[in-house]
Amino acid sequence: MTYRDGFHEHYADELIGLYDCPDRLVFLAYNPLLQSGGGFRQFWRKLHDDDDSTLTTDSVASMAGDMMRRLNAYCGKNGIPLLEAASDDRKGEAAEAYIPKDPAFTGLFLVQKSLAPAPVWHVERHGTKGYIYKLYRPKKWPRVRIVFFHIMDPEWGHVTIRMCCHPPFGAMIILNGHERVRRLAEERGVEFRTDGNCFIEGSDFDALDTLGGKLAASAMDVQKVADRWIYSCCLCFGLSTALQEATGFRYDYSVFQMEYSRNYVFTRGSELDQIYQCLIDRTRRRLGLELLKTILGFKHRPHKRPIIAITRSCDAKGEYDLTTLTITWGALKLKIYDKSGRLLRAEVTVNNAKALRCARSLPHIPEVMERLRAILDRFMNNVQSVNITFVGPDDLIRWAQPGRAGGHRTAGINLNNARVRTVLSLLPLLSTAPGGFSSADLQERVRANGGHRKYTIAMARYDLRKLRDKGLVRVPPHRRKYEVPAEMVAKVCAYFTINDEVIRPVLASCGRHRRGPKPQHPIDAIRMRMRDDLVELFGELGIAA
Repeated sequence: MTYRDGFHEHYADELIGLYDCPDRLVFLAYNPLLQSGGGFRQFWRKLHDDDDSTLTTDSVASMAGDMMRRLNAYCGKNGIPLLEAASDDRKGEAAEAYIPKDPAFTGLFLVQKSLAPAPVWHVERHGTKGYIYKLYRPKKWPRVRIVFFHIMDPEWGHVTIRMCCHPPFGAMIILNGHERVRRLAEERGVEFRTDGNCFIEGSDFDALDTLGGKLAASAMDVQKVADRWIYSCCLCFGLSTALQEATGFRYDYSVFQMEYSRNYVFTRGSELDQIYQCLIDRTRRRLGLELLKTILGFKHRPHKRPIIAITRSCDAKGEYDLTTLTITWGALKLKIYDKSGRLLRAEVTVNNAKALRCARSLPHIPEVMERLRAILDRFMNNVQSVNITFVGPDDLIRWAQPGRAGGHRTAGINLNNARVRTVLSLLPLLSTAPGGFSSADLQERVRANGGHRKYTIAMARYDLRKLRDKGLVRVPPHRRKYEVPAEMVAKVCAYFTINDEVIRPVLASCGRHRRGPKPQHPIDAIRMRMRDDLVELFGELGIAA
């Protein structure tokens, strides 16, 4: 068996399936010519017989009004719901109630309108001469009318196109990778079962994983599905087909947001609960996570009592309880959460593909997906290293010995030094940084978490030099940022666990005899037995306890 990551390798016996799949995919649609003032002016002249005397801010806004009037008339004539939505509403969830029951239906089935900030061209003319002396888009985008077109596509299922009513009619195409894989599985006769947006027990996970991998390694036919609908079903309300041809209006597409998920399907829901809750308890403190939310709902897993106290639901229906572990690094977000009855999902999301520092045009989708997969592999390896820790008998001795980094001698790691302990305690958290971390990142974290306000960048570089000599951090070839190997994350976490959870509590309890009821927690009971054995050992060695 080929293991995907450390978590998969450790819990392979408890799993009945594993599959990777692209999830939510968002692509920008834009006209390159209309992104500059000169290009927009040329576009306006093509619309008005080579005359831009009518180009004003109000005339640009009037095109948005014309688009909404045409859209209102079309929806009313064809019986398509046209709903007003607030800017913070989840449009996709609201649209699920309107999805046609007929599986053969294709086309537009719902339109939502809302207000949101968007780039809009402003025109300033000379007061007396009337010529245009400034054509610009304000840095602070105004709130304008945005329309969401919900379309049923034969290949991708539910497709959402978000379009601004103001020229240059910028748009977003929102797709669902799981839905695409599901339809591919139907075409190829692959057995599957679904629960919401995931495949569950009873599915052919190997075949689904193959389909998901092929989808991630391709350009996904985004150009095809976007061109199929954006001109004839969306843009036509603001710019007729004849005007599109006269002006040569065409969209280019690029990657904006992407999600890549890894789904672990467990044999039993009770095993998933036990493993995941232990992982949450162990990693929250070691990773220094500030965001940990538990949402309670109605649906309970096998062998688990239903939850009575209901605060809120994870989705509009409130179908299941959800515990989410989230780590955010700028535009990249790493999440682990339980889904359905027996499925645990690990997910990496890039909210703006610029953060990946790679080409974002459609032919480069496989490269973007590969980067997200590599980030997810490393994240799960490090999470598993934090979850299951170990430290060798000679590690602490080797850390304390002096060494040499490059041409410089370095001191050993003094584990009794408060600053060194703070730096070491932050390594598990820094190990989750998708692109690695710098000395400035370490300085910021130490100041925020350790209270060392005078911790300078020079101190951070010196500490990293010592850690690099001991192999606790490394710099990959052709890179400028540090990484923490997964095996070193496990060693650091093991040291702090032994010191904070075993040695200190047991020694602290040796000097006093506890009265009252026996401890109920298994860990406390084990500590009490260790205390009694240590008191007996101290007596034999002549140490007062």
